[in-house]
Amino acid sequence: MKVCPECYSDNVERTSSIGARLFICIFLLFIPFGIFICWIPFVFPHRFICKVCGKDDKEEMMVAIDWRESEILLENQKTLENNLRPKFDRWFNFEDSLYKIVKARGYLLLLKVTKNNIETLLIKEYSSDTNIIKTTSSLSNKFKALKTNSAANNSMNNSGYNSSIYDSIINKMILTPIGNELITEEEFDSFKKGIDNLFHFLESNQLLIEPIEVSINQRT
Repeated sequence: MKVCPECYSDNVERTSSIGARLFICIFLLFIPFGIFICWIPFVFPHRFICKVCGKDDKEEMMVAIDWRESEILLENQKTLENNLRPKFDRWFNFEDSLYKIVKARGYLLLLKVTKNNIETLLIKEYSSDTNIIKTTSSLSNKFKALKTNSAANNSMNNSGYNSSIYDSIINKMILTPIGNELITEEEFDSFKKGIDNLFHFLESNQLLIEPIEVSINQRT
């Protein structure tokens, strides 16, 4: 079995289709001397895209694992979940951002909330000894927590970007289906009033835990 080298998920898809290569090959047959080069499309490397973290790379970069290594990965994931379980649905503050630890759709996720965005990260490691959470740099679009509604799109198209209208556009953002699983309506309403407002809401509802250092693996 081959898995994504970024998040070790097997939920990957080939992006270089045989059909496209065959079409190019047939096309080359109809040009002068094309018969001598029609094989070229079939030697181009296949690519893959991970449906979890969104990594797009050559297929040869995927990691091959056997059933024993697969069992080890599953056991490590189970240990990671057990270590994080007491912190599920809790928030903490680190470097001017708020973070929330969540399990959703079978994945251990970390919400990163800044002044004007909510980003979803995949948790890869956590050590209680060092108090560090390691994550991927991003996830695929299906894990995006926010989207713009038509009113926000119209405001941006008509006015362009400037700081004076951006705050009002944030108020017109809505949660995606996965976003509704990751953040509560009360938390989202507080976020739209400003990250300081969200912090005070979390503090008053005893949803904050001690800060944890976050190390985001920057994708190469």
